Amino acid sequence: MRKNLLEVLKALLEDCKRSDRDIAKAIGISQPTVTRSRQYLNKKGYVQGYTAIPDLSMIGLEIIAFNVMDLMKPENPKVVEGLKKDDRVIYALTGPGGHALVISAHKNYTDYSEFTSKHPVPIFTFITVTSQKPIKPLSLSQLIKNRQN
Repeated sequence: MRKNLLEVLKALLEDCKRSDRDIAKAIGISQPTVTRSRQYLNKKGYVQGYTAIPDLSMIGLEIIAFNVMDLMKPENPKVVEGLKKDDRVIYALTGPGGHALVISAHKNYTDYSEFTSKHPVPIFTFITVTSQKPIKPLSLSQLIKNRQN
């Protein structure tokens, strides 16, 4: 990946609301180069969306659950589709052996309990409350720094 693209991607990861002009000034390239780079990153799929990261407790979600689930071998398409459609699922990906990591957010424990009764019973779950201050807040800006090392 060209250096300009990495720099623009890094700037977008740090703050996707920044203008192309502001990014250009910060990284020392022209604004049209930033605009072309942003368009390229979007078109090629390097950037799959722009989103805010809310404080979950402020929007009424009390629990985040990290669930390791057995999707059965081979993966059960109905289970996978159910997870895709469930609005409580923030992120899900499969791993070896027909297992999946499913990160979900819930209004309360009753909502989490309903979630687990609707989907495969987790093999392992780590539950945390959103009122706890994170050790390190969610950010993707480190991804580019880690890639450059």
